[in-house]
Amino acid sequence: MRDRKTESLRQLELMLNDSEGFLPICSAEGCKKVRVLVDGQEVWIGRDDDPSLYDRVIEHYGNSPDLNKSGFTHTVCPEDGKRLYGEYWEDRKTILYAEDHERVRELWAGILRKNFPECDLEPFSDGGALEARLRKGAGNIGVVITDGSLPIKTGYEIIRQYAQREDFRGVPFILHSTDGPTIGNSVVEQKAFAYLDKIKSSETEFVMTVAYALNHSDSQPTASSQ
Repeated sequence: MRDRKTESLRQLELMLNDSEGFLPICSAEGCKKVRVLVDGQEVWIGRDDDPSLYDRVIEHYGNSPDLNKSGFTHTVCPEDGKRLYGEYWEDRKTILYAEDHERVRELWAGILRKNFPECDLEPFSDGGALEARLRKGAGNIGVVITDGSLPIKTGYEIIRQYAQREDFRGVPFILHSTDGPTIGNSVVEQKAFAYLDKIKSSETEFVMTVAYALNHSDSQPTASSQ
């Protein structure tokens, strides 16, 4: 754990040289720890870990000139999650989100973290990584959101293969792409929960669709009843 903490501090130092990007911060009162991923594992850094570095990070991300490209995304650290949500925190659902464009992924992942702090979020940059996660089983997956044109394996292939499987019957799949309604509707016909245009859909529509999908997890997807 000592090495992981050291690596997380190193990553924070490097992030100060990047003019763009989003950093998750715990929104619980009195906390404000920031989250860094090291080898796919979360590490939460507070002021006590390195006061000088922490203060510079807070200053850097807290005064971003363009909040569409840089700033904080609000979430809840595990310690405060357990304190605030109790037993519900242990049973929280996981959102899988796949997008190969880094800046787009950071933007929408930040929106998901801000609006669904009670959920875990696992982002993926290609379809191969997403499929590797799905192969582990449906488990506590609350919703899968994927772009259509992903490297290695496309989002269309993922939806076509998994949305109709019996063991994923209660997991909603959302296509989040710019392919237009013709392709979007055809994917919905293949048992996707919904199609959202990445450019035309507003943040509100995106959040409401994800919330609706999470509320319908473990039940029949909307598309299957149409």
